[in-house]
Amino acid sequence: AIDARMQEIYWGLFKKNDAGIMEAVSEEVVCAANDVKLISDEIWFGAGSGWDTYSDELSSKFDSNLSGSDGKLFPSAIDVLALAKPVYLENKMISVEQASPVYLRNKVTHN
Repeated sequence: AIDARMQEIYWGLFKKNDAGIMEAVSEEVVCAANDVKLISDEIWFGAGSGWDTYSDELSSKFDSNLSGSDGKLFPSAIDVLALAKPVYLENKMISVEQASPVYLRNKVTHN
């Protein structure tokens, strides 16, 4: 959960696969913290600035399914490398021209 400002968070649930790589297990969305949906009864750990900003709202969604959270925990370049390595080793790279960002928020209001 990363604070997206405007009373919203960038949100997704991720789980480590057998190769030790984090994979999305839910759709990534921008939503209000109160709109977060828990998709299983598994135990989760919260990461990202959204857990500092909306700690009460997010924690209440998880009830006893939250082992802890760290609002200062963010991905780093080394994390991106870990995601890219298996793709590289399997020769599944794409060209720079084919790569495109995923925009979760299409509308931004400026005051």
